[in-house]
Amino acid sequence: IAYHNGKPKMNNSFHSVDPAPPLDTKSVEECCLTLLNPQNQIWQRYRAMFALRDNGTTPAIQALCQALLLPKFQLQSELLRHEIAFVLGQLATPQAKLALESALRDLTLHPMVRHEAAEALGALENNNTTFQNSLSDLLISFQSDRDLVVAQSCQVALDAMAYYATPSQSPYS
Repeated sequence: IAYHNGKPKMNNSFHSVDPAPPLDTKSVEECCLTLLNPQNQIWQRYRAMFALRDNGTTPAIQALCQALLLPKFQLQSELLRHEIAFVLGQLATPQAKLALESALRDLTLHPMVRHEAAEALGALENNNTTFQNSLSDLLISFQSDRDLVVAQSCQVALDAMAYYATPSQSPYS
């Protein structure tokens, strides 16, 4: 583990080195206000996003989904929107499906955002066959997307879904 100022950089249950530490607060409302305020520095908004991810409750996930779907003039950062899709993928919760699907389908979003939404969709965990089939159908329908990065991300997501569908391959087994 790498250290920064004597503290481990990887201090979350997702085993990732995040570009910003989470806010110290556990308040979903406070994190949401910080995340959604474009007047805040991007660093603080990232910290709020990681705090919501680490919180992992339904209200925290709903706040992340809400932020992902905000109009461009409100969120004012496609980089942040892309990172929100990424943390929703880390959470791997079916609660994020509709927001991630909307982001993938939104051709006005930056391809970086749509790419991350596709990969996050491939990470969603649900043993329901109908749920998995609907994810597969969605990702297959975007394999010929006009943006190559989105098309390739859909293929990666489909391959990941197939790979992790085998219990012995799952990183969580």
